[in-house]
Amino acid sequence: MRELQRLRKELGMTQEELAMYLKVSQQLITAVENGLRDLPLDRLAALMRLEQAFYLHDTITTEMIPSGETAIRDALQKLIDKRQYEVKRKTFLLKKLEASFQEGLKTMMTLESFKKNLPANPDANAARHEMLWIDIQLDKARKSISPARQAEIELLKLKIAAFTYEADAAEKRLNGIEGQQAEVLRQGTEK
Repeated sequence: MRELQRLRKELGMTQEELAMYLKVSQQLITAVENGLRDLPLDRLAALMRLEQAFYLHDTITTEMIPSGETAIRDALQKLIDKRQYEVKRKTFLLKKLEASFQEGLKTMMTLESFKKNLPANPDANAARHEMLWIDIQLDKARKSISPARQAEIELLKLKIAAFTYEADAAEKRLNGIEGQQAEVLRQGTEK
């Protein structure tokens, strides 16, 4: 889950600090970042809360800093751009995960069917090796459709919806400010 490494770096945390926060070992964080293991669901939820707190803090401070209308517009535009970028990036990742999930399902079905058609008592060495290969491939396919992977897909969908909402709300606020300025200008020219 390269996403974990990106998030960890974005948060400015080391593997050790993230491991302490999530109450897991640093080795697990390394394995997850390298795609060898999945985070347990409860730790994935804790990671989601940490990320939400980070983005909420980022949003609040971005909106509180400006004092003039130009600064407010600039901050809103920055927030819109950032959220739209996150939506695109997370949508891309979501498509990859969903494709991997579908591929895992197809692979499992194909391998299960193939496994049923093998002789019940394989005598030959080649047949045993084939069975071993099928079992390894099935294990890989199961990982791609694990509950943790399903939770990761659902989490991405939620993040995309939240970022889209934030971008839309900021855009409405920005349009409101620009509309007010246009009204002031129109009233000034009428006098």
